[in-house]
Amino acid sequence: MKNKNSKTPSSHGNKSIHVGALIVCFLIACGIWIYAQATDDDIKVTTYNQLPVEIVGADAFKEAIGYDVHSLNVQNANISISGINRELAKYDAQNIKLVADVSSTNNGVTSIKAYYIDDNGNKNELKNYEITPAVATVNVSKQVDYSVVDVTSELNKEMYTYSVDSTTMNGTFIVVGPEQDIKDISSVSFEVDYKNVKESEGTHKIPVTSASFYAADKTLLFTEANKNEKYENVKYDTVGIEIIVTVTQIEQSSDDK
Repeated sequence: MKNKNSKTPSSHGNKSIHVGALIVCFLIACGIWIYAQATDDDIKVTTYNQLPVEIVGADAFKEAIGYDVHSLNVQNANISISGINRELAKYDAQNIKLVADVSSTNNGVTSIKAYYIDDNGNKNELKNYEITPAVATVNVSKQVDYSVVDVTSELNKEMYTYSVDSTTMNGTFIVVGPEQDIKDISSVSFEVDYKNVKESEGTHKIPVTSASFYAADKTLLFTEANKNEKYENVKYDTVGIEIIVTVTQIEQSSDDK
């Protein structure tokens, strides 16, 4: 028989425990959310390496300076972007564009800027970034006259049984480099040694070697083999240049046979 004075567990106590557990879970969830928000708002840095640098404003550069833009001394650059996670999540290596606007330069040097292309195809300038290198030098190009200098030794000439009757030069010579470096270059000459011509009649192509660069008054500025510091960044393109020689056999006398 049950004691009338004894107490049985009530549902009220169970409900109190359940509500307390819910409160604890809620507080834990709030703590996790607050931590996640705080973490997401931390400033982080994302780096993209070796992105190509695009040239814009080449027509304006030519109009102002008078030279064609050939290239930049910087082909690729690295960019580090600072921001919170939800901002950095918008970027990737495909929608970030590095641009060098050469329409306005400081002695041929221009800064590299960064943009990103959003989902609608719009170009937006980035903020809070650092590019390495931050500037680029414009390499320009110009066409110059060229000629050939015969450096065949007299000894080799005496040994020839064939003679060079004519020399034809085809193609275009382009000097490439910073505008300040190439502006004084007016012409170039190549050394040609005809001992490289095969001893057979007909026409032959021979390589051009040992370029020498001259000012308009024919003063030697530098040679390909001996560049001074001022011209160390100067390069050239031999666009289709070839030297064609026509060779005929020399009639030998009976004394030579």
